[in-house]
Amino acid sequence: MPATVIAPTGYFSDMGEILAMARRGRVWLFGDGSQRLNPIHGADLATAIADATDAERGWVEIGGPDVMTQDEIARAAFAALGAKPRITHLPDTLRRTALGVLPILPRRLSGPARFFLTALGLDMVAPRFGTRHLADHFAPLRRRDGAIPQGPRS
Repeated sequence: MPATVIAPTGYFSDMGEILAMARRGRVWLFGDGSQRLNPIHGADLATAIADATDAERGWVEIGGPDVMTQDEIARAAFAALGAKPRITHLPDTLRRTALGVLPILPRRLSGPARFFLTALGLDMVAPRFGTRHLADHFAPLRRRDGAIPQGPRS
């Protein structure tokens, strides 16, 4: 049976963390916010996976249709909330220092944190796929009670 490895750049559901920070009034980013990525919606990713496995492709890098900087994603989150953007850029040395300290922690804790902190310092852009846009995904998540609806990963 042929195998296909799918390498998405990020998921819309992960960008919900940016929306949650915006809802609390401030988004914190490492560095200058210029790192680019094109996250993908879960439904678009499912279609891409089906296409790739049908074609028996061994490795597929996949991203969503919109390439955005981390700053642009933060601004889109604030726009969805109808709020003025408040973005704080932390020195990237903090991220790199944390990466240096994490190996002393148990792997179950350090592994996910290392992945996350490493990804925050990289451009994560892959071939564009899909029709769903992050700004459209953020819009229905705006709720007056401040809660982010829970549901399946998208």
